[in-house]
Amino acid sequence: MQIPLATYRIQFHKDFGFNQATQIVDYLHRLGVQVIYASPIFKAASGSTHGYDVADPNQINPEVGTEEELNELFSSLRRHDMGWLQDIVPNHMVFSTENALLMDVLEKGYHSPYGRHFDIAWNHPSQSLRRRLLVPFLGVPYYEALHEGQLELTYQDGRFAVKYYDNYFPLKIESYPLLFNVEGMPWDEAQLQELQTATHRMVETFATMVMAQDRAAAMDAAKEVLWQEYSSSPLFRELVGKRLEIMNRDKEQFHEIMTAQYYRLAFWKTANREINYRRFFNINELISIRVEDAKVLEQTHGLIFRMLKRAVVGGVRIDHIDGLNDPLTYLKQLRKRAGKEAYIVVEKILEPGEQLPRSWPVEGTSGYDFLAHINGVFCDPAHKDAFDDIYVRFTGVRTEFKDMLFEKKKLILERLLAGDLERLIFQFRKLSQFVPEGSDLLASDLRQTLTVALCFFPVYRTYINSEKVRRQDRHYIEEALQKTDERLPGQKLAVQFLRKVLLLELPRAVSTPLKRSWIRTVMKFQQVTGPLMAKGLEDTTFYIFSRLLSVNEVGGNPEAFGLSAEGFHQFNQEQLRQWPHKMNATATHDTKRGEHVRARLNVLSEMPEEWEAKVNQWHELNKGLKQETNGTLLPDKNEEYFIYQTLLGSWPFEDRLPEDYPDRIDEYLTKAMREAKVHTDWINQSAAFEETLLGFARRLLDPAHGFSREFLPFKNRIAHYGIINSLSQVVLKIASPGVPDIYQGCELWDFSLVDPDNRRPVDYGLRNQYLTEIEAVSENKLPDYLPELLEHKTDGRIKLFTVYKTLQCRRQFAEAFRQGSYTPLAVSGKHPEKVIAFLRTHNNQRILVVAPRFPARLLPKGGWPFGEAVWGDTALNLSGETDGLTWTNIFTGERVKASEKVNLAQLFKQFPVVVLTSEVV
Repeated sequence: MQIPLATYRIQFHKDFGFNQATQIVDYLHRLGVQVIYASPIFKAASGSTHGYDVADPNQINPEVGTEEELNELFSSLRRHDMGWLQDIVPNHMVFSTENALLMDVLEKGYHSPYGRHFDIAWNHPSQSLRRRLLVPFLGVPYYEALHEGQLELTYQDGRFAVKYYDNYFPLKIESYPLLFNVEGMPWDEAQLQELQTATHRMVETFATMVMAQDRAAAMDAAKEVLWQEYSSSPLFRELVGKRLEIMNRDKEQFHEIMTAQYYRLAFWKTANREINYRRFFNINELISIRVEDAKVLEQTHGLIFRMLKRAVVGGVRIDHIDGLNDPLTYLKQLRKRAGKEAYIVVEKILEPGEQLPRSWPVEGTSGYDFLAHINGVFCDPAHKDAFDDIYVRFTGVRTEFKDMLFEKKKLILERLLAGDLERLIFQFRKLSQFVPEGSDLLASDLRQTLTVALCFFPVYRTYINSEKVRRQDRHYIEEALQKTDERLPGQKLAVQFLRKVLLLELPRAVSTPLKRSWIRTVMKFQQVTGPLMAKGLEDTTFYIFSRLLSVNEVGGNPEAFGLSAEGFHQFNQEQLRQWPHKMNATATHDTKRGEHVRARLNVLSEMPEEWEAKVNQWHELNKGLKQETNGTLLPDKNEEYFIYQTLLGSWPFEDRLPEDYPDRIDEYLTKAMREAKVHTDWINQSAAFEETLLGFARRLLDPAHGFSREFLPFKNRIAHYGIINSLSQVVLKIASPGVPDIYQGCELWDFSLVDPDNRRPVDYGLRNQYLTEIEAVSENKLPDYLPELLEHKTDGRIKLFTVYKTLQCRRQFAEAFRQGSYTPLAVSGKHPEKVIAFLRTHNNQRILVVAPRFPARLLPKGGWPFGEAVWGDTALNLSGETDGLTWTNIFTGERVKASEKVNLAQLFKQFPVVVLTSEVV
């Protein structure tokens, strides 16, 4: 297996396709990247900017490029000895007319060859959804759409369909004969006789089709007979047209046709209360597939398997592994087909203390766990209580994070995932008769207890798929049920019933069908806890609990405020033992804030008193910008606190704002407040509140108001410290165990906010220009060049220089980074807690990494962390095996002679981070 040295994430879409990627291959190679890590490149919904709304996984997205252009890109990569890591989407496809497989299901129902392809509950308890699929895409209730003429029956491309704006939903073929009635038509006897003969032939054709053994093939043949008649007979064509006119006018007949379909058109909000297909989270437009089924795997993975076999793709990143019904079975099938040489990582969010299942045949995660740990290194844990107090004093929000998370998960379950909850209740009720504790269990008691247990679930999901329950899974289930028991002391029987079901405590004389049904119920439960956690935590609580926004990040937990150096080292050592080739990320397409925004905001954790004083000062200054609504000043103080941090983290280095910045803030705050679901949300948008909120933010940005005069000096000071944090983050990521990933554009400063802001165009011309300049600087010219980088720190060259030099080091000492040991280095003296230091060793190769942290405490008057005046007697304590070695500083070219104790003042002279290399002869 070829383990990537470093990956570079590219977001492909219609404005950045294969041709554009080919143009930057040489730049990426020179930078030190070995593998392009590509967003999904398969046919997606038209206009998709991300590719996760796949319409056909066996076709290259024509908006991104042609197969010839992709092959040219692959050829360029081979010439540069580079590879390709492909992001794939096994959990879902787009629910639209562009999804041919799904349209076949709408037309043929469970008789379709793809009837079991999608995760549809054909035996739904609701009579209106039994053997029918909910299609929740009407902008108004069905009755209104019908009577206002928004729905129209049409015939085109050889099939009847119901048209709703630009969407065409095919009619059930068995209902076609309803459209062939000639009664009452204004034609003479000869014409009627001709039409009766034709329509009789049609009716017989479709009647025969119903009895056919291969119904799917017979349906297609019947449509072909109809199309031939329609194409060859003007009179029959006229009949079809007139019948459609009549049906479109007669709403009763129209409704009769609709009730005969294999689907039910519905208002889009209906899906949150009643649904019979599994979605990606609560997104109606993404319908999940049953990829653990071998046939579905072949149907959806044919192209990627061919690409892996041809070795044009060296590995895959699996999107949303927690959405699958049976991740382990899928991963085993994938590994078997992909081969042992394929590099495979999974998108998996691990809560504190949670471990990736060791049975998974993968190299590890795509890096959110690393992101959480490295972000924690720059958040000062000593000030957690101080920030708790500041947050309460300013906002008045006294709810603890864990309690807020519980309430928001409950809100999500009741408002957005109610249909999923009802399906679970139905499945648990079917098992209740086999468990004594469930015999007298009322549906209302089960609903209450199941709701609380789901909301208390401490991780995204468990992975039970057989009679054996892993110890880790048992622990999380017991934890959730214990809290449920404490919350609902009157529901002990219900809690005990859930315990027996979830821990597979089956009756002794259980039948095989019941055993399978029992396990299926538990597996469906596991598929609900994941989206509930994601929506409740990432997409709701993270936008409300704004104590310090830098820790509200995907993969993180705000309760874990900061991380010690020891904690970071322990994590890295564990990763080296268990998952040495996992990915390490600091920014992704899903992160809430760019990596430099977080690095800057983490500085606040070092100065609680000054931060509180500034917030109070700004609040007094901006009181007049708020508007009163029903006796409440809006935005409220929690939202105000959120806005100040957002501006502080994302405001560019320049005091004068770019033209696009106000619009970016508008778009971000609108999304953030809708996700928070306090005064507005995606379902019930409050235009009045949103206008008030955006008006407040716009006035803050207006130089005429005066806020910027008070804000910018503090922002500029914090921004400098953020640069030091960011550079430290670069070297720690690239030098730690695992495969470092660079998100597109992040080799320069990244002030992006959540998507789609982080998918803005990247200026590769500027980056290439900077890299060419850096490459031209010889070692003897570094003493003159480094001061220039420091002086012009805001243009980003200093970060690109750091990325470049560290990646080149990784390329030169590849084996030391891939499989070398990891030794934390003890620090003594004046500032032992203000650096992270470790040693990577492999055979004769040594790499020593030293990265400062807490720069505001280290440099209270600003400046760079250079010399004895800063570090005093702070020193690294090296082991005897490094004693006497001569080291080379990769950033400065300096030669350093090391003894058992090395003063940091000796290392930090010209550059704010240190990487030393040495080869023992």
